[in-house]
Amino acid sequence: MGETNEERFLKIWKSCMAQSANRSSARSIEEQLHDVRTLLGESWRLNCRIVYQGEMPVAMTIPHLEPGRDKEGRIYYIGILPSAQGKGLGQIVHATSLRMLKDMGAAVYEGSTHDDNVPMQRVFTKNGCTFLGKIAAYYKGL
Repeated sequence: MGETNEERFLKIWKSCMAQSANRSSARSIEEQLHDVRTLLGESWRLNCRIVYQGEMPVAMTIPHLEPGRDKEGRIYYIGILPSAQGKGLGQIVHATSLRMLKDMGAAVYEGSTHDDNVPMQRVFTKNGCTFLGKIAAYYKGL
């Protein structure tokens, strides 16, 4: 995994979202990156990672400790580029992100996805996560 510059990271993040099984966000990619900056502060860049196979980027992940929560790790977003989907990389990138969270000091991980994102639900299960229940999210533009 490697660190990157903002422009490259946004390009890869946007590509990962393009054919994701996750529902599209009501917020633009730029707004989501602003949210990451606000959430994580000055060190936000250290959490934004591109995953490579050789020289080729194949995925991205944003593991972080949740501010205000005692040793709780989360992954703000994890995505596989369309050209690399269907090859089991989601499970590998998620497992690697969990190890990164542990190295950051997390004692517990809380992950979430939409009801219809079955591939990510499988990743959670394969990596030993326990289903706790469903939540609903509400948005309102202001």
